[in-house]
Amino acid sequence: MTFRAMNANNTLDIDERMKNHVINTKAEARQKLGFYYLRASQKEPVLMHVQTGDKVQKGDPLFTYIDERLNNDETEVELQLDNRRVAKEQVRGQIAAYEDKKLTAAARDTATINAQLNWLDSELTKAENNIDILKERQKRIVKQIDDLTVKAGADGTVLSVNEEQLQSFTSSSQYKPVVTLSMDALYIDGTANRYDMQFLEPNMKLKVTSSAVKGETFKGQLETISKTPVEHLAEGNLPVAASQPETEQPTTEQPETKKPEASEFQYSGFLNKADHLVDGDPLHVKVYPSYKNHIWLPERFVMKDVVTKEKDKKLKKPVTKYYVQKVYGKETNNELVVIKAHLGGQYLVTKGLSSIDKIKAFQD
Repeated sequence: MTFRAMNANNTLDIDERMKNHVINTKAEARQKLGFYYLRASQKEPVLMHVQTGDKVQKGDPLFTYIDERLNNDETEVELQLDNRRVAKEQVRGQIAAYEDKKLTAAARDTATINAQLNWLDSELTKAENNIDILKERQKRIVKQIDDLTVKAGADGTVLSVNEEQLQSFTSSSQYKPVVTLSMDALYIDGTANRYDMQFLEPNMKLKVTSSAVKGETFKGQLETISKTPVEHLAEGNLPVAASQPETEQPTTEQPETKKPEASEFQYSGFLNKADHLVDGDPLHVKVYPSYKNHIWLPERFVMKDVVTKEKDKKLKKPVTKYYVQKVYGKETNNELVVIKAHLGGQYLVTKGLSSIDKIKAFQD
């Protein structure tokens, strides 16, 4: 069933509607590139963590800016921690020795041993507190160093490392990337006509096939939908704010450059998996605009009723109610639904229908 198709027998199974109601569009598989630039006017070269051809995952380090002070602080804290840990173990050893001594000590020596143990316990507490303080300091330093590390924004492959640009770290202008990353995940770059575009929304489910990879179906979701025609984007002919008209008299004149009906609008989406697809492969995309609590119905399946009276009393403001005709065996019943939108001969029902419902048209 295409988006504009009407049910031939005047009945509509909601579960089938959600499964078979599709918008068909054309698209291409595209691969995103990530470009990573140096900050301008650096005093030291960066420390590289990758080279051309490396596979990286999102969050992996690519390169780190050098801060000698932080590096020295980190080394110093590590040495202090080592020393404090050694001192702590020495105190533990002394405590163990005195506890063993206490087991065989004469009664007259017990008080002296207990005093020594109390003092050692306080020394152990001090040592542990000092270690905790140093650990917190170490965390702060590590975070500061981590903040100087540029990380991969997605899973991918390092396409190139620009050695020449790496040596230009002192330059006040950084026009070329030092690392170029090819993202593993392909995305969908497609277009839809004016009619179909109005029904597209981010996060809608989609299925994709390609003549380049026969026999496979890929799943994904919509991400963005442009409201600007592709030809305007290509020509840079973006609309500007309209000037205030000199007269309020209506005009029947048509603009000289009337927007063609064939205007296409760009959209993008992602694929959960894209095995065997490569950049530039043609795609046939099926978008599913009807799903739970978001079901588009042809106008003839919805009855609009404008209520002006209630219990023989005139309402201050008319109330619009919408009904669908649900089928129960051989019987039908008009039931209220909630309508969110009315576009292109379709009503968007957001409440009042479930997958087990079957409805009948109000008119042939």
